[in-house]
Amino acid sequence: EARTLLQVPEVLWQSATPRLPPDDAIPPGEYLLKANHGSGRCRRIRYPLPPATRAALEALAAKWLAKGYGVRGGEWWYNVFTPRLLLERCVTRRNPSAAMLFFLFHGEVASIYVDEKLLDGSNRTRAAVFDPDFRLLPEQPGDSEPLHGFAIPADMKSRAIAAARSIGRTFEAVRVDI
Repeated sequence: EARTLLQVPEVLWQSATPRLPPDDAIPPGEYLLKANHGSGRCRRIRYPLPPATRAALEALAAKWLAKGYGVRGGEWWYNVFTPRLLLERCVTRRNPSAAMLFFLFHGEVASIYVDEKLLDGSNRTRAAVFDPDFRLLPEQPGDSEPLHGFAIPADMKSRAIAAARSIGRTFEAVRVDI
């Protein structure tokens, strides 16, 4: 039921090794290079890749694949599957792109963490925490630049909330990332 509310990004490539696909194997455009195990392992990139960018990304991807995630923080499950890299087609034209992390309890949204990723190669993010009506909460994250003036159309907000509720309704507590 949530599929009708969301656009799911196409995964064009995946690998357990850090060697990125050649330029002629990927259509020109914007993509997200991600690791499937952990947080903060994501870069918004543009194909074709200049040689220096490719080398830097492959070195970074090698570090992502070599390093586990979450054991000390209690998130051991990130280490029970094979780490892989994914190249997803970017589903937004917005720059920066925004990830909305919905925290739900018994199917109801308690808060929304919004994380904007910049397309500038820096891995800089801006973040803010909102209530279920997208009003800024007083307590804000201190590990990112502050996110000011976040705005998306009302219909996108309502679709995202409906999708998060649909996905999270059978869980006592869950985070749904959109």
